[in-house]
Formats: sequence, C-alpha cells, structure tokens
Amino acid sequence: MAKEKKVCPHCGANMNEHTHSLNIPLCTALKILYEHAGDRPVNLKNLKFTRNQIDNFQKLRYWKLVEKHYDQKGKRVGGEWKITSLGKQFLADEVDLYKKVITYRGEINRYEGKAIKMGHVIEGYKMREDYARDAQAHNTEPRN
Repeated sequence: MAKEKKVCPHCGANMNEHTHSLNIPLCTALKILYEHAGDRPVNLKNLKFTRNQIDNFQKLRYWKLVEKHYDQKGKRVGGEWKITSLGKQFLADEVDLYKKVITYRGEINRYEGKAIKMGHVIEGYKMREDYARDAQAHNTEPRN
C-alpha cells in the first residue's frame, strides 16, 4: 500500500520527506568521478555513468561528498560537479557517514541509520567491465 501524499492545503505543494540511502551506485559514481577528474570539476556527460547514476548523482551532495561547480564570477557551470575534501576522505575509508539522509524539499532534514565507511558499501561490488574481465569460458563437457 502506497503512503498517502501530503500536500499543503493552501498552495498544494508536496509536504513529504524523502529518504535517500548511500548505496553502491552512488558510491561507485563518486569513485568514477574522482578517478576521472581528481580535484577538477567535470561535466557529468563525460563520465561513463549508468542511467541510475546519472539520475541520482546529485544526491551525493546530501552527504557533502560532491558540490556544483561555479566559475570565478560565481556563476554555476551547468552540468559540472567536483568532489569535496570529505568525498576524498570517504573514498579513502577515512571517515564514517550515516547510511541514510532524510530530505524535505531538496534540503537536508536529518541523518539516520548506522555510520558506515565506503568499504562497507562497495565491498565486493563489481562494475560491468569487472564482470567482463573476470569471465571464464563455460565448461561444455557433459557431467556424469
């Protein structure tokens, strides 16, 4: 059964909180960003993200792992993001972050769940190219 959608009786705006989890696709996207760009800002179009990673990348900002890129005049450079120092520390397994963040209208409301390290999230996860590299020929001999 779906939760009832709460709306403001005056303006009709969405009044629901949303829960986001620090998960494998998000952590893998953070790793790809850093491997591709280091400390430099990069347009997400230039990264080999899955559709899920493209659609959800911005959620990494809720944990302060990435930030939007602005030019010297303070103008937002569309589509460009960069990793934060906290993002680099998380990648290096140096800090713990809460597993879940609760947002309301795109702003952080609170954190919940246990504190985890990057290694707890991504341990054992394989990217598509890892599966291809690790693939072995199937044994076609009949079994007895």
